[in-house]
Amino acid sequence: MAKYELGAIYKINGRSGELYYVRLLTNDCYGVFSSLEGELNEETFAQTHYRLYFSCNSFPIKRGIWEKVVSSPNCTDIARWQRPQYLANFANFNMKLFLDQCRVFHEDGNLYQCESKEEFIRLVKSGKILFCFNTYEIIPDFLMRYYKDFPNSYIVNKDFIHSGTLEYQKEQTNVLKELGFDIAYQQPNHFFKASIPDKRLEEACQSAATLNMGMELEFDERALFDAKDSFYNRLVAYIDHFERQQAFRTSAMAYYSGNHAVLDMYKSTNPKDHEVMDRLANLIVSRRGKQKKESHQTKVIAHRGFWNTPGSAQNSLAALVKADSIGCYGSEFDVWLTADDELMLNHDGWHDGYSLEKTSSDVLRTLKLSNGENMPTLEQFLDKAKKLKIHLILEMKPLSTPERETKAVEMILKLVEEKKLTHRVEYISFSRHVMCEFIRLAPPKTPILYLGQDISPKELKQLGATGADYNYWAYHKNPDWLKDLKNSGMTSNVWTVNIPSEMQWCIDNGFDLITTDAPTAFLGL
Repeated sequence: MAKYELGAIYKINGRSGELYYVRLLTNDCYGVFSSLEGELNEETFAQTHYRLYFSCNSFPIKRGIWEKVVSSPNCTDIARWQRPQYLANFANFNMKLFLDQCRVFHEDGNLYQCESKEEFIRLVKSGKILFCFNTYEIIPDFLMRYYKDFPNSYIVNKDFIHSGTLEYQKEQTNVLKELGFDIAYQQPNHFFKASIPDKRLEEACQSAATLNMGMELEFDERALFDAKDSFYNRLVAYIDHFERQQAFRTSAMAYYSGNHAVLDMYKSTNPKDHEVMDRLANLIVSRRGKQKKESHQTKVIAHRGFWNTPGSAQNSLAALVKADSIGCYGSEFDVWLTADDELMLNHDGWHDGYSLEKTSSDVLRTLKLSNGENMPTLEQFLDKAKKLKIHLILEMKPLSTPERETKAVEMILKLVEEKKLTHRVEYISFSRHVMCEFIRLAPPKTPILYLGQDISPKELKQLGATGADYNYWAYHKNPDWLKDLKNSGMTSNVWTVNIPSEMQWCIDNGFDLITTDAPTAFLGL
């Protein structure tokens, strides 16, 4: 294994024969030199500017994959070598690459190919595979893409985050959701290294809120006040920053205690240790109390059902059942009228190249959802719902003509009555005509809410609607609308709220309902 030599210069081979020369700076940061003139020696490199920077792990150096061409000089140019404010960071969290490779480490230490991607994903979900791959492999492609366009010391990415840019992290968390993971936790890794500034905690909380991730609080036995080289203040910093960023109030939380830290702090005779543990315990207990206190006020609706979980899919029977199983108030779903006048569920107007309105139900019934289910009819959906307790939030999609919309409304109300589910079905739509037809034809006191932002609460009240289901940002843009809904006794719903901090805002402001793709995040508040 090669020595990790700060200041040394290494050669990276490009995909098409190009050669790139980099100096290893501090903190796994590399400076990529501009085109060289002269011999490959320290003097030549000392006179050459960096074209760009990047960051990745030390694997390619320690394993000798990148050849060392110049050893570290005797004197160090600290000003040039300090880590830039911004850089492109190649983190070891690339879900697409990971899934595409389908490779696993066997207990013998060798790398093996999984038999199929399906088997690979099954093992990932069961916790039998660790996310493990080498990010250095994508560096040559990165250099080919950016090298020529960035002179001197220009930096590729402005928003440096330890595990990648915010946009990059969003990509990875979306892949995890598609695989059926309920939630991913942000791990600040702040406690274990004294050189990491407290700002890391603030940045982690902010990015977790943006990405709809939970937060992890971590410490080990060094958190004891009297421990050798005590990290007591670092545990206090965790709690301080999490409180300041409202992570305890707005995020799902995970707690890591290395070795026997909790037991040691329990046995400690120093009141400082009991003080910090009591503080943490009270915060944890208060989260439970808050959930019980507030959950009856604001109810949660699973948007298109609880689809973001293994074995489920949007607008599927499984999504309905799973939404019921986790205690959601309601499950939202989307209804279309087919070419042969069948009511069927799908969010978009097209599926696998077929138009819902222009295709017969015989064809549509054969189309598969992402979980393998066939596209369901409304009748199948209601039959499944009869065995459950959850409320049904039926969104009637706008159709091609008012006549077809009226026909669909009539058919829906008739079917719901036949299934004896009138008391559990609520209606929403972006179509003003559909809303007015439900108001005209549905039984008195049937919940009917409007989804668009072109009609104010006062106008909706005059039309006979029972409430509004506006977009989250519509309430911010029109701050009086929520007040108007409450004053008129109308129901307030808000869509689609997936970030815990935004959910908490809705709870704090007394919304009746929240529609979300992340019902477990809401239930964990």
